[in-house]
Amino acid sequence: MQQHGCWSFVDVYDKNAIKKINVLVKKNMDSTEGVDHPAEHVVKTSEVSFIPWGAIRFELAQIEDCVRAANRRNFAYDIFPFDASTILHYNVYKEGGEYQWHQDMHRIEDASDIKLTVIVNLSEKSYKGGQLMLKVNDYEELVDLTPGSIVVFKSFLSHQVTPVTEGERISLTTWVEGPKFR
Repeated sequence: MQQHGCWSFVDVYDKNAIKKINVLVKKNMDSTEGVDHPAEHVVKTSEVSFIPWGAIRFELAQIEDCVRAANRRNFAYDIFPFDASTILHYNVYKEGGEYQWHQDMHRIEDASDIKLTVIVNLSEKSYKGGQLMLKVNDYEELVDLTPGSIVVFKSFLSHQVTPVTEGERISLTTWVEGPKFR
């Protein structure tokens, strides 16, 4: 489903698949070290773990399928496929957890840019708050990101996760890189 600034894929994973993915992710958390680099001068209060794409790529192949479909239909960027260097961020937002308005554009290499942000909602239980908001042309848009759904959007769009007021929001995030914008 297309919204102004993003492409959403609803119910990609059912409850059983979400549980299986969460177990698999937890088994592979310690297999890579990473450092979270939240946007400067904003609050981010989530627990972040890092997982290499290669450790769970077969179970998450649908993510890459959704990225390719969204890019083909909505963005038409030159993008690189995920590879062994792709790292996934497993974010757990507990009550009060949030990530204020920010953009995901940061320098990774001289030869490439981050083009797209990909978020998968892996929450197993219901929660309140923790909504994903995008700012498109100064308009704040609520993104429907229910458990099992995937959203893909341009990484230079400002976005936020509102404070979780009850329960726990779990998401898997990664970024799609491509050749430098020209």
